[in-house]
Amino acid sequence: MRSSRSRSLRVPLLAVAAAAVAAFCVGLALGAVSILSATESGGGTLVNTLPLPWLTAQNVGAASVPSPVPATVSGSAGAPTVLGASNQSFVVNAATAGDSSVRWNLSEISAAASVELELTFTLVNVSSGIVTTLVAFVESQSAPPSHTVVFTFYLDEGSGTATLDRTSLVVQECLSVGTCP
Repeated sequence: MRSSRSRSLRVPLLAVAAAAVAAFCVGLALGAVSILSATESGGGTLVNTLPLPWLTAQNVGAASVPSPVPATVSGSAGAPTVLGASNQSFVVNAATAGDSSVRWNLSEISAAASVELELTFTLVNVSSGIVTTLVAFVESQSAPPSHTVVFTFYLDEGSGTATLDRTSLVVQECLSVGTCP
């Protein structure tokens, strides 16, 4: 013979177990995320997380490498490319005029003097499956401009049309000129 006490404990335990199983199933359903790729034509979402107050990502998109081909930005922390007081363009890798590229525009106003930045450019080319990550180093001017200056960076994707799945640019402020993360 069972006591009413064991029956009264069993009902709440069964209810708790049922609730736990239901929560687990809901968690599985919510955790099963499907990411579908879509066609993008040279645009994207700019996400500034803890941005530098003087450097802003303006836009990113598909472009052709201009002619003449801009200067190549430095790949060395010890010898960063010093940014000018007027709009400038750079290539991040070996480039050929007219090739498909990804273009990033950054604007600067009243920068801190002589600050080095590490720029990490990454893109995924869906057509080829190739992931490209390049690191460049720039230094703000010793006498920062009082007007907005735009710096354009091109990453050459070669001739023809490139299908891009994802692009990103991570900007980190270095500890000092020549000392980067």
